[in-house]
Amino acid sequence: VVSTQSTGSSGINAEYVFYLRSEVREVREDKTTADYELARLNAMVEALQHSLDMNMRMLNVQDAPPTAPPLYDAFSSHPQPGACSAGPSTSTGPSSNALEKELLQGVGGASSMNSQSNKDMPTSAEPSGVLEDGEYKMFNKKWGGPLFCGDGNDRGGDHWAWVEPRRSYENNGKERVFLEKQSDGTYKIFSKKWRGPLFCGDGVDNGGDHWAWFEERQSYENNGKERWTIERQSDGYYKLFNRKWGGPLFCGDGRDRGGDHWVWVEPRRSYENNGKERWEFQKMKKG
Repeated sequence: VVSTQSTGSSGINAEYVFYLRSEVREVREDKTTADYELARLNAMVEALQHSLDMNMRMLNVQDAPPTAPPLYDAFSSHPQPGACSAGPSTSTGPSSNALEKELLQGVGGASSMNSQSNKDMPTSAEPSGVLEDGEYKMFNKKWGGPLFCGDGNDRGGDHWAWVEPRRSYENNGKERVFLEKQSDGTYKIFSKKWRGPLFCGDGVDNGGDHWAWFEERQSYENNGKERWTIERQSDGYYKLFNRKWGGPLFCGDGRDRGGDHWVWVEPRRSYENNGKERWEFQKMKKG
């Protein structure tokens, strides 16, 4: 995000303008940097929209403008070729009213989930409901598709975590994870393709939600950001609570132009929102 520097009545400092123009030139010359910056701006738009939705819910606003479309269009570091459904998404997302309604409905989500018929319950990864070490796919209850680790990364080398809307999605191990139980009872969740663990970053949007990432280093440890408590729910799905921040992993409404959804961690442990925070584990067969 570019901020302006004021020099009193003269407005924007001329040297700063020159600096910005130089930066734009460098971005145009470096496609990789352009892709990253545009993806970062789009993520910030998603964060601001999320905050707006939360504020409107608190203020009981009845009428709201539609959600703004994603920023990046011409350059998109995600999805990579073949990573997502073909073609750009034609939808600009639900209106803020729809999101507000969904949030309000989520308050009663737990009771409605408990009343589901058995046919709607996922097949447990293990008969006991306890997840053993091994290779899995993680499907989001609301959106249906699997959690995956994208190719796009930030300047520190961390990869964004996403949810693909297609349940059948396969892409060279991006959509598969390895669960490994730790001595403290928590789990680490490693990307099959990129090897490193799923973790919850420090960065938050204006609503207080944290971005979820995959780190490339398998040995990564950082005060519990990379550890998860996994608890089976009465409907057969699981919630994953981050050890450091306490709240559950969830799949947001916001998506890129390929239709993939950003993944977040909510700071409130009690968070419920129509299955966004619930996951099905499907164990992969060996061989």
